[in-house]
Amino acid sequence: MMARAREIMAETGGFANRPVQQPGHDRRLLWGWGASWPSRSTEALDAFCAYVGTAGCLVGTCRGLRERFPEMQRVAIEPEESAVLSGRPAGTHRIEGGGSGFRPPLLAEGSYDEVQTVSTAEAMAMARRAAKEEGVFGGALDRCATSVVALRLAARSAQAGAWPRVQVATSGIKYLGRCHLPLAPGRRYPPPWPTSASTAAPR
Repeated sequence: MMARAREIMAETGGFANRPVQQPGHDRRLLWGWGASWPSRSTEALDAFCAYVGTAGCLVGTCRGLRERFPEMQRVAIEPEESAVLSGRPAGTHRIEGGGSGFRPPLLAEGSYDEVQTVSTAEAMAMARRAAKEEGVFGGALDRCATSVVALRLAARSAQAGAWPRVQVATSGIKYLGRCHLPLAPGRRYPPPWPTSASTAAPR
């Protein structure tokens, strides 16, 4: 994918934003959020987990949070089907927002304490469960993957009264056909991103 992107830039004179390679990405976007969290709550914070895309969310937020909660666990999340951070080969998955098959430059050794994996099936099941049981309509599967891991962390440390924190920042409105509506066997469904072929696919 990255090789093809370089070819397109060379052919068209295009510009690549390269957020995964911006050294200040974590500080500019999320350090402030992490640093401001203690002012919003007086409760303890035992863990923060985030799905790794650029790694800005995990690294930047945790940097701010650890100023107040130095013992807080920092948990990186990746797809079970492409668990590169866990030392396994890259693969195909459907959890958007990360799992690109390589370690992002922002995710340096020492910037997290643990890696957890979540399968596409687990993330989809969580999207439906969160909507049905909690009224949380978060359709982006990366956010649902973080919810899966947050519940694991809570269950693992239940006797200690641990309190993990997770962000669910995307509405499920554009993921209805993938996560929240029953799928008919044998029916073709368009991908969640616009393509020339998707306009011709039955909906």
